[in-house]
Amino acid sequence: METSAYQESFRQLGKKEKLGILALLLLAFVVGFIAAFVYLKPQLKFITGEQSQSFVAKDRASLTLSTKTLDLSPNSEFEVAIHISAQEKGVEAADVILYYDPRYIRAKTIIRGNYFPTFVTEKIEENRIKLAATASFQNQKIKVPKGNGTIAVIQFETIEPTETTLIYFDPDRTILASAGENTLDYSNVLKLTIQ
Repeated sequence: METSAYQESFRQLGKKEKLGILALLLLAFVVGFIAAFVYLKPQLKFITGEQSQSFVAKDRASLTLSTKTLDLSPNSEFEVAIHISAQEKGVEAADVILYYDPRYIRAKTIIRGNYFPTFVTEKIEENRIKLAATASFQNQKIKVPKGNGTIAVIQFETIEPTETTLIYFDPDRTILASAGENTLDYSNVLKLTIQ
């Protein structure tokens, strides 16, 4: 087996020099790991379900699911609110697809929120909810809602016990549209326990 000049040079180094090189490589690895963690912190919030939206840019929008408690009992009812935050641009239209596991929970009712005046679709299916809402027209001008509000509140009932069941947005088909662009920058996941 042939050895390269680098391998040969490394073999000729003393023990202290080899340890120094390994220490530098370890330091570079640790610095890279920390830098990656800091850079990916917003994405990690999505994974863990934290509801902080402080990293969302002012021209972007976010969706947040909230409920009073994450620990539920079987055969009980609970509500999940779909909150929206769109500061500068506002949102002209929203397509929201929300998934859940029908083995453990069942959606019963959709209650319209205060953010959008017009709903095109309000549909409960076996394992998902579809909502489509738009801004309104007043005096032949579109009135685009801005700021914080609630798109809808969904009433659910629990069915079977489970350690974990999720309620989450479809990341590919949930859209908050403004000027022909999807401005959705953040959404969370609800992780429920039914015991």
